[in-house]
Amino acid sequence: MVPPDWCAIAAGFDVDLGEHVPGPVGPLVGSASLVLTMTAAHARDLVVAHPTLVGRLAVLGDVAERLERIPPGAGTIAEVVAPRRAIELLNGVSPNEVADPYRRRKDEQLAIAANLAARCARIVERWPG
Repeated sequence: MVPPDWCAIAAGFDVDLGEHVPGPVGPLVGSASLVLTMTAAHARDLVVAHPTLVGRLAVLGDVAERLERIPPGAGTIAEVVAPRRAIELLNGVSPNEVADPYRRRKDEQLAIAANLAARCARIVERWPG
């Protein structure tokens, strides 16, 4: 269960986390066309557990940054995600990470939520297709 204070912060960004239950990724990840993580460590852990995700897995901040370099709606999902080869994912490093809000102070959680919302908005407005 997500802590109530984090739910309140997320609600300020029109996100309802009331039913969200954090936990390990299940078998549905294998059929996902795209998986975005907040941190490079999360991406590394996923590619180790699910090697077939290479080419469909990326750090959310990296995708937002790549989309800034192309016109809105241009390109393809493969062009946005494919630059992340297995070795890059296994290195577990990204300058564009969104920090995990878990066990952070409220002011940190608010900053993380604002960062996450801004990056998600950028992705949605510039998404290929």
